[in-house]
Amino acid sequence: MDARLSYRQAATRGARPLQLVILLYQQGIDDLRRALLTRRIKPFLLRRAIELAASPAELAAVSAGLTPMIIALHDGRAAAEQVAAVRSVVLDALTRRLVELAVRDAGNAQEPLVVRSAAVRAVARTLPASEAVAVLRPVLATADVPLQRRAAEALATVGPEGCAALQAHTGKLSAEAQKPFAQALGRCPTP
Repeated sequence: MDARLSYRQAATRGARPLQLVILLYQQGIDDLRRALLTRRIKPFLLRRAIELAASPAELAAVSAGLTPMIIALHDGRAAAEQVAAVRSVVLDALTRRLVELAVRDAGNAQEPLVVRSAAVRAVARTLPASEAVAVLRPVLATADVPLQRRAAEALATVGPEGCAALQAHTGKLSAEAQKPFAQALGRCPTP
């Protein structure tokens, strides 16, 4: 039963005030139920969909649900602090999952170079230095030259830990093999 519709129909039929008050309370109870369901279920479902996203494209599609969820919370009269907290949790989950996908894609030779390059940059920009170095060091050692160059550039932006890993890797190489890394090495202080 839709309480809003019942209330409007009763009001147009000339219902008694007591009937209108009862219908008004039913409408309020229905609104509260919807608000509670929105607060509890929507963020949970969105976070679960984020966890299950298998690619950045799927994650982008899932993230489209964030704005309607925030609007539903607002319509459900959630406090601004609650809306901000839910938004923060969902954005954190989105970021965390995107980093996980970037780590996976950085070393996946099946992905196109542009995807792996973007993943390498994302790893360098989002992970703490020690984790970024741990992810990028194998890419530097095993990938093809264009991706090695991008991994070297990413390591150079990580800071001293990244530069140390880059210098350790290139120190073992011949002068000719070091050429693709020259620009990235130029950004690092000399040991």
